[in-house]
Amino acid sequence: MGDMTVRNIPEDQHVALKRIARSNSRSAEAEARLAIALYIESQSKAGFGSRLAEKYGGTVDQDFAIERDAGGSDSVAFE
Repeated sequence: MGDMTVRNIPEDQHVALKRIARSNSRSAEAEARLAIALYIESQSKAGFGSRLAEKYGGTVDQDFAIERDAGGSDSVAFE
């Protein structure tokens, strides 16, 4: 595993990290590792549409076309 030193953390963020760590019964270092891991995981996930296509990709023909009404809809009048 790699080591890293983080300097110049704003005081309010450092205090918040220690408070969150204490409430989760972890050290500030463990809380920081978890925060980094969760951030990296969230950045590497595909978007919602990509996940749907991956899960249901073979269910419907990929050339499935939906014709849209170019006329739009009438506006609603509240009286």
